[in-house]
Amino acid sequence: MPEPLMRVFPGGGSPTFIDRGGPDRPALVEVEWRNPTPERIQENEAFYALVRGSIDPWEIHIGGTLYRPCYFEADSLKSEVIHGHSRQVVRFRATKATPEPKGE
Repeated sequence: MPEPLMRVFPGGGSPTFIDRGGPDRPALVEVEWRNPTPERIQENEAFYALVRGSIDPWEIHIGGTLYRPCYFEADSLKSEVIHGHSRQVVRFRATKATPEPKGE
């Protein structure tokens, strides 16, 4: 079976580390968009569908650090309205990528 393509998260939103993880487990990250545009909602939903939710790996840069591979938590993409303000939130597991060695 061929390896799935590594995809890059569309970005934006405010990332929060729920659990920073450790040497033997990935971090748990939540990204929230407050009052996202309809276009942003569509882009997030399309990316989530493209990687089949929690199935295919993808990558993200957070604060200049590359996390790869990342996997969405099952059924974690949520859109809601609270006190008249919309928000969209997603949770995923992220492994800090090992820096690639520089050529000599």
